[in-house]
Amino acid sequence: QVHKPGRLRQAALEDFRGTRVADAWCIACPKDAGVVLRHAAEDLREYFAVSMGVDIPVVTDPAPYAQAIRLAVDAALPPRTFRIHIREGIAVAGADERAAAQGCYALEDEMNLNEVPGLAPGEIVRTARFTPRMIHSGLGADLYPDEHLRAIAHAGMDAIIVGTGRALASPDACHAVNDVIRRAASFGIDVYTFSFFKNERHPSDLDAWAHYDAMHGRLFERCPDLKGIIFVGESCEFPSHDPRTTGRDYHSSKDDVKPSPGWFPCDDYPEFISLLRDVIHSHSPGAEIVFWSYNWGFLDAGPRLKLIEKLPTDVVLMATFEMFEEFDVAPGVAETCTDYTLWSIGPGPYFASESEAARKRGMKMYGMTNTGGNTWDIGVVPYLPAPQAWLKRFRAVVEAQEDWRLDGLMESHTYGYWPS
Repeated sequence: QVHKPGRLRQAALEDFRGTRVADAWCIACPKDAGVVLRHAAEDLREYFAVSMGVDIPVVTDPAPYAQAIRLAVDAALPPRTFRIHIREGIAVAGADERAAAQGCYALEDEMNLNEVPGLAPGEIVRTARFTPRMIHSGLGADLYPDEHLRAIAHAGMDAIIVGTGRALASPDACHAVNDVIRRAASFGIDVYTFSFFKNERHPSDLDAWAHYDAMHGRLFERCPDLKGIIFVGESCEFPSHDPRTTGRDYHSSKDDVKPSPGWFPCDDYPEFISLLRDVIHSHSPGAEIVFWSYNWGFLDAGPRLKLIEKLPTDVVLMATFEMFEEFDVAPGVAETCTDYTLWSIGPGPYFASESEAARKRGMKMYGMTNTGGNTWDIGVVPYLPAPQAWLKRFRAVVEAQEDWRLDGLMESHTYGYWPS
């Protein structure tokens, strides 16, 4: 339920002296508005009706009405920025339709805080720090009804993660993925996926292109509007030639003293990722290739940073925010912080070193931060109720952007966003 009923408080309304939205108003949406801005206008109409008891229409011509909330795109604004201008009327403008929609949601938030359908005269200007902000479904794997997508958009998330493991095997499954992509885009939300293929060729093999084009290439051919794909060691193992590894997948080499390629920063991962990038870009030139170094973050910085130095700079690097930090929890007892926890605020030394390396190389950097409100500490609750700890995590994430490099966030893994 995106809009809660009865947000209006009568006593606050009686004392209110600012710009107040009333039944004689309208929401003015441009005639040439795209689907994102049209959805935002309708969302705003619903908000006033449900939460504030004010019935105002969405129109393209505001002339017959006493006053208007005017929605617009202003390309002169900085990227990811919206501006709310409040005088006799209200004007909401964004650098693009997605930013304008976020301005509408912020307008609702401000009125909820005031507990009246109005604001004090002035101007509110905000710019989103991070994009993407990825989230999993909170309803169940790949379940994204429109109302859940709306709730995600209202929270400022602009990307979701969808499984595509069956998209190549079933026309219906492929249609379902493309349906989620289409509906998510109408709310200003992109769709990413994880690599799920079994990689059986080294990039130097003569048939490597054909092998990977039949998998990764075909996926982006059938789902051309996917925003990007995430590769993480354990699920993108390949027959590496690095002699420090077994060259075989984890399950077939568990008893070997050497690590499998998915758990070591192999010196031919750059070659492998470059091939996958080229295959995917031959079908979808703008698709993001995200390389998550999760599985070898426990190693010393040397081999990890050597790998980053060889990665193509148009690949996005991602690291988990709090992993592998070491603590003395009792005299003589040390613990290593594992993944997806709020017990350690972070960032851990693994994340810090990789974020700094990305900054030096000019690479985009994403972080797996769990900032959607849940972790694997208590995965069966819909939200981990530790607001002071979350605030510390939020501040640490912001500081990481300011001190090193952090462009986008994965805000949950598996457990999703409210309702969870």
